[in-house]
Amino acid sequence: MTRSENPEQRTRYSYADCLRGDFDPPASEGESTLFQTLFVIGMAVTMILFVNVVVHPAATLDPLALAASFPLWFCIAFTVRSLFANRLSFWLFDKLNPGHLEGVGASALLVLVNVCIMAPIMCAIGVTLSGAHAAAFLGAYATMLPLAAAAAYAFCFLVVRPLVMLVFSDVCKPLIARLRQAG
Repeated sequence: MTRSENPEQRTRYSYADCLRGDFDPPASEGESTLFQTLFVIGMAVTMILFVNVVVHPAATLDPLALAASFPLWFCIAFTVRSLFANRLSFWLFDKLNPGHLEGVGASALLVLVNVCIMAPIMCAIGVTLSGAHAAAFLGAYATMLPLAAAAAYAFCFLVVRPLVMLVFSDVCKPLIARLRQAG
């Protein structure tokens, strides 16, 4: 399905559709907030796992400690995205892609712009939360940022973004429609 086709005719989306950026987008402020929340949940989980499993692996993995850090990561990421990162991402995307890329290429560029904005911020927070001393902050940050940016790009492009689009289009939108009909 292309973006020009009527989304009302579409009942289900596939992973490939969503990888191309084809999905049933938010149609209201409430739906936009829900979509943003789903996206940030995926990225918060990604950062928790990346920082705690890849960058600072412990001898034993404590799932409860990882889960306990989720509200903090979620609040930080949601705040940064809501305050400026979303608008900046789309503004930069429009400047870098004056209508040339579509489908997977456009999705790849949008994720790259997003990661270039969010990774430096989230890495700084990750290094701070890891307990790095002020003198070691820059070294830890310089070591973590390239790894985090590459991992975030791959994971966001291949997993988070398409799955969030899929869940939003195939689960959330139909549920919202049923709730509106019932109410």
